[in-house]
Amino acid sequence: MKDRELLQWEYDAKGYAIFKQAIPQLLCKEILEKIHHFEYSVGTLSEKQRNSHVFINELSDDQRAGIDASLCKDMLYIIGDICEYFPEIIQIFIHPSIAHITNVLLGTDNPVYHFSNITIKSAYYGPQSGLHRDYPNKYICPMTSHFMRLILCLSEGNKHNGGLGFICGSHRLEDKEALQGLRTQYSYDTLEYPECEQGDIIAVHPKVIHGGMSNRSDKDRYYCVSQWGMPTDDFLYYTEEKFTGISFTELSAMAQ
Repeated sequence: MKDRELLQWEYDAKGYAIFKQAIPQLLCKEILEKIHHFEYSVGTLSEKQRNSHVFINELSDDQRAGIDASLCKDMLYIIGDICEYFPEIIQIFIHPSIAHITNVLLGTDNPVYHFSNITIKSAYYGPQSGLHRDYPNKYICPMTSHFMRLILCLSEGNKHNGGLGFICGSHRLEDKEALQGLRTQYSYDTLEYPECEQGDIIAVHPKVIHGGMSNRSDKDRYYCVSQWGMPTDDFLYYTEEKFTGISFTELSAMAQ
């Protein structure tokens, strides 16, 4: 991994930092295989089960960027509450890299797990991700911005296959300003798009503006998104998933 001070500088300066090869590729491939099996079985899901996820055909015309909804009825965009569907995923969340990253950037090696999902941008059909900040969000959002999201690249991610891009420096504002929402229109062409490989983790500051273009390439893009924070009972928005509120240490003990 890069020098600790350099990663801290990148995160503070840009609003994101990349931890190269943070998770073993073999583990990423094992999880990816489970996801593929799940994708193949979506036609058998009950209505209640489908409501836990987001399908491309449910998105707005702008997000689908010209793809007719009828062509992507059973194509997944987000698999929600993944600890419920993929118990093996806990091996990622208790990997020492998670504690290392949060120790460097949040100041704790025992962060609290908030939620996770798998975000998919399928080759040719992957939708656009709107530009936004994670603080505030309306799912699980602490009162302050002292939390972060970790994006594990289960596949390669770049500008061409819908990978995340960032408005560098856009995180440098007070929480009260971020709570007012985006007040400037940005073009996707102005974003910085890092080139990421399988196993890399992108640490994302909750106030940096980020998003991604649609995927019209021939390569699928898979991200495992997780949110981590500090112990607190004060939230702007709160939704409970399987392990919400459990600390890294507690998760590790549960996996023994």
